[in-house]
Amino acid sequence: MGWIAGIAALAKHNREAAEQKAKIEQLRAGDPTDRYEYKVLRSQWSTFGKPERLNRVLDEESSAGWELPHKLDSSRIMLRRLRPARSADALLPPGVDPYRTMAERSGSAVLMVVVAVLVMGLVGDVAAGLSGISVAGSETILIGLVILLVAVILVALRPRWRDGAGGVLSRPHC
Repeated sequence: MGWIAGIAALAKHNREAAEQKAKIEQLRAGDPTDRYEYKVLRSQWSTFGKPERLNRVLDEESSAGWELPHKLDSSRIMLRRLRPARSADALLPPGVDPYRTMAERSGSAVLMVVVAVLVMGLVGDVAAGLSGISVAGSETILIGLVILLVAVILVALRPRWRDGAGGVLSRPHC
């Protein structure tokens, strides 16, 4: 039965991709001189459904010249900027990625932290068992929470990888 959910998710993805493509083509048709570049910014947590969060994201994106011509839904917005704005990308403050496509950090980072906590809790439990120390379940969980906190801090403070010209190394294409 799990395959039905997979097919439904694929159909939804294809529908959204077709909608995005149609909207971009519609916007480009209104821009015959091809003055703009476009991107779709996504949110895993429906950030764009809350006006204060949408405005915060738009403020961040406007620093790189992006503006909102169309809101697709509470999880996707379409942004555009004049092509000459690319020349100012090297002058953006550190940590500003003009070509980001996700409003939040990747879900894979969260998954990595959860797996790390589970593994470290298991390692702590095994280590305590091998050393003969009696550890209650709540103490193992506490060890896992401390490790989770350290991992979250490390992920939040990691440097943004940039090339010598100030551009992001693995920049997605618009």
